[in-house]
Formats: sequence, C-alpha cells, structure tokens
Amino acid sequence: YSAGSQFWKSIQDIKDEISLGLQFLVGNGSGTQFWLDPSLDGEPLRMRFPRLFAICDDPVVLVSAAALDEGWN
Repeated sequence: YSAGSQFWKSIQDIKDEISLGLQFLVGNGSGTQFWLDPSLDGEPLRMRFPRLFAICDDPVVLVSAAALDEGWN
C-alpha cells in the first residue's frame, strides 16, 4: 500500500525533472541549513564533504549561525 493522492504520486514520479528548473537561494541564511539544504550546485554540502559532515557539532546548523563577520563558525 502506498500513501498519498494520485496527484502527489505523479509529482514524485517527476521530481527529478522539476528540480532541474529550480534555483535555491540562500539569502541571509536564516532559513537555510548549512549542511542539509541543496545550496551548492543543487547538492547539499553533506554530500560534497561527507568526512567534515561526519564530525560536525550541529548537523542542522543554519547558514546564518555558521557565518560570522570575521569568517565561518
């Protein structure tokens, strides 16, 4: 048994094609997770840098919390 409406199932079938036309904007970073959101060429940083992600203190840290005036936190 598969949950969800027929409409939702149809969206799930083409989600990869839909994502090709989307653009992800970080903005001020208050709504963007540093490691988990697809902010770098459509790929989350956790996928690009798995060894760093494995040792990070806060996997759900926001970009706004990680960025400081003098550099990265």
